[in-house]
Amino acid sequence: MTAVELNASESMHMPTTTVARSSEGHAAWRVLRFGLVGLSATGVHFVVALMALRGLAVPPALANALGFSVALTVSFIGHASYTFRASATVAAASRFLAVSLATVTLGSGLVAWLAHHTPWPGVWVLAIGALFSAGANFIGHSLWSFGHRHR
Repeated sequence: MTAVELNASESMHMPTTTVARSSEGHAAWRVLRFGLVGLSATGVHFVVALMALRGLAVPPALANALGFSVALTVSFIGHASYTFRASATVAAASRFLAVSLATVTLGSGLVAWLAHHTPWPGVWVLAIGALFSAGANFIGHSLWSFGHRHR
């Protein structure tokens, strides 16, 4: 029997390839939603940091921290409600913060290591760091921050 043929005893079920494609489709949409929320949060980070820097004359490091804080909140709410369709509980927020801080720390370490130990241009080092952080965040938030509560 091929993967697309139905088992006679399970004639009411979809073929296995349809189920697999359906699961892959849901995962692909989740990754797309994750990217959209992440890009939105990045925009919020930049705008808030720029407003603090230019409008309030806050030093760049503090302006960046303010932007990060607001963006983290936007990211949590966006990922809870849109990407993962999970409850935005205090426990989920705590896990989200832990994953986010861990990935920014690991990503920064990776960038520092690559910049020091490879001949690669800075733009490539930063791109690798950003991709690593995004991927690690997606995995961490999928598996732990929001668990298996996807709708």
